[in-house]
Amino acid sequence: MSGYHSFELCYLAATYTNLLIKKQPMDFYFKPQPGALKDNILRVQPDILPQGSVRIESVLINGDPYSDFDPVALTVKLPSMEKQHPLQQRPGWTGNPALSSVTERELKVRVRLVPSGTHSDSSLNITNGVAQLVLYGNLNDEAEPPFKMQLDKIVSAHPKRVVLRVENLQAISKTSARALGFACQKLNLDEEIYLVGASAGVKETLRSVDILEEFTIVDAYDTLAQAKSN
Repeated sequence: MSGYHSFELCYLAATYTNLLIKKQPMDFYFKPQPGALKDNILRVQPDILPQGSVRIESVLINGDPYSDFDPVALTVKLPSMEKQHPLQQRPGWTGNPALSSVTERELKVRVRLVPSGTHSDSSLNITNGVAQLVLYGNLNDEAEPPFKMQLDKIVSAHPKRVVLRVENLQAISKTSARALGFACQKLNLDEEIYLVGASAGVKETLRSVDILEEFTIVDAYDTLAQAKSN
């Protein structure tokens, strides 16, 4: 029992320190049993925090971006993860035999919480020669130094491919765009730098500093994933 309370205190200390004092984002990981939650709603508030002090920035389910969440209420509407029974795929004229209960796929949920008022954030993953940088919010001049640190990590890793996911990036300043351009020049990957889900405003800023042509532009991540699998 004493160990439980020690773990709980460490968890709460990390939560309060990062979210409320240092104003840093935190990732929380969940593995809910399919169908176990009322109305399929996952409540992710880590503790009784001051009202409006944090919000959900992004959600990944089984590694893929997921958008059905309430950033203020701190809830995620989980998808149905039932697998279709093989006999359910047969034509209707074959009849409707009694089927065993369907199996359910595993849910792995990652929720990123950020302090309210945080303007931008990023998440970097480098695996098997592919660097994937996910950008959120408003990448203004103040956010350029930490953004440049992420870019430096990518350059140092010498990846074979770079994927910039900007589906949730509202805007990027010219200063940050130029930092991105300098990093692209160091990478020298020809057509292996992908820009995924850029808004018209983000594209216009990149065009204004003459770096938009550095990227292979893809509208959706699914399109890129399918192209890589072919």
